Amino acid sequence: LFAILFSTNAYPQEQKEAVIKLKSGIEVRGEVIDKVSGESLTIKTTDGDLFVYNMDEILRIEDPNAAAAKQKAKEEQHQAKITAKNAAKQKREESALNNYKGKGYRGIFELSYGYDALNYDLNSENHHALITFINGYNCGPKFFIGIGFGCKYSYLEYYKRYSWDNRGHTTGSHNEVSIPLFLHLRTAFTKNTRVTPYFAINAGYNFGVTKTIDYKQSCDEMNRKANGSGIYAEPSLGVEFRCKQKTAVFFAITAPMIMRTKFESNSRNKYLISFGGKFGFSF
Repeated sequence: LFAILFSTNAYPQEQKEAVIKLKSGIEVRGEVIDKVSGESLTIKTTDGDLFVYNMDEILRIEDPNAAAAKQKAKEEQHQAKITAKNAAKQKREESALNNYKGKGYRGIFELSYGYDALNYDLNSENHHALITFINGYNCGPKFFIGIGFGCKYSYLEYYKRYSWDNRGHTTGSHNEVSIPLFLHLRTAFTKNTRVTPYFAINAGYNFGVTKTIDYKQSCDEMNRKANGSGIYAEPSLGVEFRCKQKTAVFFAITAPMIMRTKFESNSRNKYLISFGGKFGFSF
């Protein structure tokens, strides 16, 4: 009677579920319903089977909840270390960004696309893609000046008009390749912030690589030629997303303008205005 009364207190009451690992390598999981200190242990499995083991057969008794809690605590500790490390890194980057004097070399790479449907004098539609690379110097956290060059590909579809208000049928198309060389000026609207709106302008000359094209304008039936060369300007308004001091990704809307040279009896120049967008990054 004494042994029965004290056998229930020999095993902690809160540890009902247990994993019994025997010296033979067998593992039994279930609920401990009786334990005689130093002698035997009775366990009921989830299937309802009862097993009685002598204490000298048992290698160790584990609490499954304790193992899960230990693993959870380990994962939480690991996550806390990662969080602290990221917070320290972000703090260092924010401090470096806030204290950035904004002086030094900066490179910019841009990809842009534009569409021109305002070329009434040349009777054409113009789609163009442009790749540019800019080398320059940050004069401060808000101002940048550089020199850029690129490669521009244009596809022109020109047509004959029946009148000045109505488009006629397409008469042909032409591909053009040109190389713009320009001065790049950029100013940011905010200082040392992660998200920075800005205004920039490219101003220079567009050198046509392909030969001139011939076409006929319906209003006066004059044969004319147009060349891709001409004065080049491209204002843009965009937003930078800064990763570090000089490293940033940006998006912008643009309105490229080229004063294309035309060859005819009374030689004139014509500003062609396109509308488009660009994507790029700086380093």
